[in-house]
Amino acid sequence: MFAIDAVGWPQIFAWLVAGIGAVFSTQYVIQAINTVQDGRTARQASFYCAILLVPFGICAALVGVCAAALRPEISAIHALPGLITQMDDLLAAVVVAGLAGSLFGTISALRIGAATLLYKDFYLSRLRTEEGASTLRFVRVTTILVGLFPIPLAIFAPDILKVTFLAKSLRATLAVLVLFAFYAPRFGSPRAAVVSILASLVLTIRWFLAGDPRGIDNAYVALVIPIVVMAFAQVWKSAAPRSEPATSP
Repeated sequence: MFAIDAVGWPQIFAWLVAGIGAVFSTQYVIQAINTVQDGRTARQASFYCAILLVPFGICAALVGVCAAALRPEISAIHALPGLITQMDDLLAAVVVAGLAGSLFGTISALRIGAATLLYKDFYLSRLRTEEGASTLRFVRVTTILVGLFPIPLAIFAPDILKVTFLAKSLRATLAVLVLFAFYAPRFGSPRAAVVSILASLVLTIRWFLAGDPRGIDNAYVALVIPIVVMAFAQVWKSAAPRSEPATSP
């Protein structure tokens, strides 16, 4: 319990990859960065937020330590609810209200962001050429479906923490593509980026369902797939014959 590497360093690094990738590619985080006036302010704000998150991480770990000391018979997933039941009514109400507020705010942002992306990238560009009365209906229906779809997964998931980190691992693929877009925009191709997202979605989930064979966490799979796909696309693009410009006689 007091060993920092109790779960093993490969698992710790996998959690780091999944966590950093998830934060780096989260829609509302990118939106918040893009709202500032210049790049310098965005960098400073990002570092300030990273420093401010350190105490929250320590407090979250402290909840598990306190639960292990007070209620050693319960599982880790029941640590926070178990502690809330032993708190004063007023403090427990504050904790529950804070949890509800953070959950509703995050869920709302994600649902609206997903519905907007589906509307802009698929509905408007491929099915419709002009915005009309049906577009609002599409956004409303999509927002509801996006909110309902994860509920069965949350109910029937055998280990909610592992599923949570699986979702973070999938977003690590997007983080790799964002880095390519920033620092190597001509590396690979847009089509290869889409293929890498789809391949990562399928292969990472299959790797997770297989129980992470050979002890390789699914976060590493999600990290490697876009690199391999984009590198293959770059090699293919470089090897493709280039047409010679026509010369006038």
